[in-house]
Amino acid sequence: MKERWSHLVEVEVCTEFSIARARLFETPPPDLLVTNLRLGPFNGLHLVYLAQSANLPTICVTYGEHKNTTDVALAREAQLAGAFYEASYRLPHALPSYLQAELPERDRRDPSRVDRRGTFRGGRRATDLTEVRLNAGHGHDTLGV
Repeated sequence: MKERWSHLVEVEVCTEFSIARARLFETPPPDLLVTNLRLGPFNGLHLVYLAQSANLPTICVTYGEHKNTTDVALAREAQLAGAFYEASYRLPHALPSYLQAELPERDRRDPSRVDRRGTFRGGRRATDLTEVRLNAGHGHDTLGV
């Protein structure tokens, strides 16, 4: 993650819970906390609770496996604590939104549901067209899209 985002933002990776907890309370606090729901004997939810209880201006994002029932339960709890949740496979694609977009007050998405934005669900869409035929009256003109 550090290599992918270091050109856009300052990224600090904490490999242990105690280091992440200490960093959370340094001045200034991080703008964005991205944490796995599973951190050995602790979990990312502990960091979310610490940030929220101290009223830090830090946006908290948790991630985990969307098919794992324990992770889904932890994700719901993190959402109730004010964090956002992303499935681990979606995290690299979702991070720019957390850095650049205006976020809602709470994450109300269901963590157990698969994100359907990237999957084909049948039917025809304008983006599925590869060729549009226009009839100009005298012949057929083809416009490639």
